[in-house]
Amino acid sequence: MRIVFVHFNFESLAIECLSASLIRAGHQTSLVFRVAGRPEMEGRSSPDFLRSIASDVASIKPGLIAFSVLSDQYPLISDVAKTIRAMAKDVPIILGGIHPTSVPDVVIREDFVDYLCVGDGEEAIVELAHALEAGSDTASIQNIWSKDRGIVIRNPPRHLNCDLDSFPLPDKDMFFRVSRGMIVDYATFSSRGCLYSCSYCYNSMLKSAYAGRGAFYRRRSVGHLIEELVAAKQKYGIRSVFFIDDIFCGDKDFLNEFVSKYKEFVRLPFSCLAFPHPEITNEYTLGLLKDAGCVYVSLGVQSLNARIRNEILKRPGSNDDIHQALLALKKSGIFTNVELMVGLPTQSREDIIECIRFFNENRPDALVVYWLRHYPGTEIARYLKAASGDAVSDAVQAYAPFSEGGSTYDAEIAQLVNLVLLSNILNKYIVDFCLKERIYRFFPGCNPVLMRFNTVFGLLRRHLFFSRLGYTLILRNIVVTCRWRIGHFFSRHVTDRRE
Repeated sequence: MRIVFVHFNFESLAIECLSASLIRAGHQTSLVFRVAGRPEMEGRSSPDFLRSIASDVASIKPGLIAFSVLSDQYPLISDVAKTIRAMAKDVPIILGGIHPTSVPDVVIREDFVDYLCVGDGEEAIVELAHALEAGSDTASIQNIWSKDRGIVIRNPPRHLNCDLDSFPLPDKDMFFRVSRGMIVDYATFSSRGCLYSCSYCYNSMLKSAYAGRGAFYRRRSVGHLIEELVAAKQKYGIRSVFFIDDIFCGDKDFLNEFVSKYKEFVRLPFSCLAFPHPEITNEYTLGLLKDAGCVYVSLGVQSLNARIRNEILKRPGSNDDIHQALLALKKSGIFTNVELMVGLPTQSREDIIECIRFFNENRPDALVVYWLRHYPGTEIARYLKAASGDAVSDAVQAYAPFSEGGSTYDAEIAQLVNLVLLSNILNKYIVDFCLKERIYRFFPGCNPVLMRFNTVFGLLRRHLFFSRLGYTLILRNIVVTCRWRIGHFFSRHVTDRRE
């Protein structure tokens, strides 16, 4: 059977893993890929855009059409799937990914949905493809929800496969055939799941869904991971690696073995994500990362208000842990990007001013600020529902880049956020003056431009601007920002003129 995946804007490791499992099981896979602008992401797709995708899908004559869905993409994917259904009425459509897993009862009601995959999909989609090809019953496949004459069949998730080495290597060809540019910063993972359960993160939902069904945090063996990277280096000529693990350096035994083999067989600069905890982000661990070739770490700080961080965001640790992590990163010489969140429940202007003061003294190389999104199924969404009644629903809100807002955007807070970003760049006395005299009142109420400047400044300061990794990070940010802004400008002004 041929399975067609439809996806937008960026490489999807989830789809690559699903495709690899299907190919190993004897099926064929194809990808229909589009770059979607902001109007499309908000569910305002042009008929021509939708018809072109549906036509490409129908021309392949698939036996199954599949989408891996993030919540932000759901308005667009709904439009696309409806159009495909009108053109290819008899071909079943399956939706998987974090959004259908978060609110399956909402998504399964859609007329264009035949199947849902809830949770991990590699084994489930193979069983489904086998059954559809053989014309046999699909009603009892674990992880798969379906409909039979209007009745929803809800199958439970299977036990988590703890042997990640049993899965085939991701089918990178699927996306690399579409865009060679995706090869530059090769994305992969060494683990699934997370050690923590932050309330705003999809992991808080997945841990509940998989309670009692196996170890949630699972690792690939070092040998399996190195095998993938060596093959990618030989086949694609990759120049750097990005490990997308929620926490890459949370296992010292793994890290010790990884460093030795990575230095011997791969020898490429890499970037990863870290958590400001003494057992994870310390001088010893960072020394190992640096020795292996780590050049970039993104450190999730999120909030400097201990009560918000510990009680609402469910993130352990103290401000001193964050301070020590930044000191260790600075000593290691690894480029450090800090992530913060604003628009948090009970967060005040004083909390953001405290961030400014903190980062005026503890300066990372770059800062990024995200606005909280009320994603369905997460613990923080349940917290907000309890606190405000029906103010937060499972409905998907219109897409906007994280730096521009979403569920909680506030223009006055955004002015202060710009001073947070400048606190990493300006002279300390100038930042203090801006706070004392409230100069931030004259700042713009949007963040993206200063955020990009902050990153560029940090890269220049650390002499990474002309490295391949630095080039990739800057160019990707600039291109994405310009594309959203140009698309939004033309969609708004052209529509205004037509009306």
